[in-house]
Amino acid sequence: MSSLRWARLGIAALLIAGFTVRPVLGAEPKPVDAESLRWFKGNLHAHSFWSDGHGFPEMIADWFKGHGYHFLAFTDHDRLQTGEKWVAVDPATPEGRALIDNGLLAGYQARFGSDWVERRSANGRDEIRLRAMSEYRPLLEEAGRFLILSGEEIELFWGPEALRTASYMNAINLSAAIAPHRTSGPTAEAMNWAIHAGEAAERAAGRPVLLFLDHPNYQWNATAEDILAVENLRFMEIHTAYPSCNNAGDELHASVERIWDIVLTARMAAGQGLLYGLAGDDCHGYVPDDPLYRNSALPGRAWIMVRAAGLTPEHILAAMEQGDFYASTGVTMENIAVDPQGMALTIRPEPGVRYRTQFIGTREGYDRGSTPVTDAEGKPIRATRKYSPQIGRILAEVEGLQPKYAFASDELYVRAVVESDALRPDPHRPGDRQKAWIQPVRVSRRHGSSQPAE
Repeated sequence: MSSLRWARLGIAALLIAGFTVRPVLGAEPKPVDAESLRWFKGNLHAHSFWSDGHGFPEMIADWFKGHGYHFLAFTDHDRLQTGEKWVAVDPATPEGRALIDNGLLAGYQARFGSDWVERRSANGRDEIRLRAMSEYRPLLEEAGRFLILSGEEIELFWGPEALRTASYMNAINLSAAIAPHRTSGPTAEAMNWAIHAGEAAERAAGRPVLLFLDHPNYQWNATAEDILAVENLRFMEIHTAYPSCNNAGDELHASVERIWDIVLTARMAAGQGLLYGLAGDDCHGYVPDDPLYRNSALPGRAWIMVRAAGLTPEHILAAMEQGDFYASTGVTMENIAVDPQGMALTIRPEPGVRYRTQFIGTREGYDRGSTPVTDAEGKPIRATRKYSPQIGRILAEVEGLQPKYAFASDELYVRAVVESDALRPDPHRPGDRQKAWIQPVRVSRRHGSSQPAE
């Protein structure tokens, strides 16, 4: 939502000269040099007892902090962690089973003490009060070490049957919740509404707010064509660790990465802004064999690494607005640099692990035709249309720890995917290998160099 929208990731020349980050609203921008930037690991998609997650928020935040994360955003459905809410210690409810069967309550008391756990008897059952974020933040936040961000997953119900069909967008760094929205129109209309609501929230609070589209293949709720109809959408999850999010697509539906390339190509051809890709857990369960989620929604499976000047909401969101971050399920980058000649990566090695990098993009003059996806009877279905393989093609493939790609000047954009030969210990699907997704950069057709986006 910022007016400062650089379509570059770690441009070496700009870092040497000093560039301007997105300021706190009302503040003067300050120059930042390369020496002051650090990588920060974070997850922007997590749920707790405040909505449909099965865990106390302070226990969840403590887990992420203890596992090397620098920031975490809670994105409970349609609310912030404010006000009063109680959880029943009742085996007849999912929350109660999670508390009793898996020792969540015992662990909570052991970690924070019995005095911290506020209990009452109501309607003949034992209940525990959920602590608001303002209460537990001081126990866990640590300057330069760990940051907790407010957030919300906004439910957007759309179409003639608006009570059953939904898309989802996460809003990060909110000061007040955004209510769920219903429209009889298409999903793009609902997503546009959320973008405008986020912009209004940013203006009202005087603080940056970042919105992104969640899991577009969850219930196949957003096609490439839907996304192209959304104004000012700058971020989208390209890998969601929750298995039902269908990252890989199926025989009728495009993978999320394919959707990303289709949108990037159309936007670059039209002179519009880039769409950046995130990875996140969408975690709901926090112990093995959770009564509802089992092992399908555990934390620590997908994250982003943000290169920023400091660990504050303003610095993290400013860096993301500039595209200075990557998504990962296990591969770690030492450096990402782009200059007028090309893109150069440095991968942090793990013992005995090999790496292969694919540089992906679309060249000028690509075939713009498309055809609908049809069912067994030949009738078009609601799915991303079929496009030419010239869109999102592999431009080069490089082995090793320092892959490079030289721009040919006719690419509309270039992005990279680094894959290791190490299997993920907690795969989205069997055989998944650890990866990192490097953000796309726009390549100037006249000068063969990366240029600022709109």
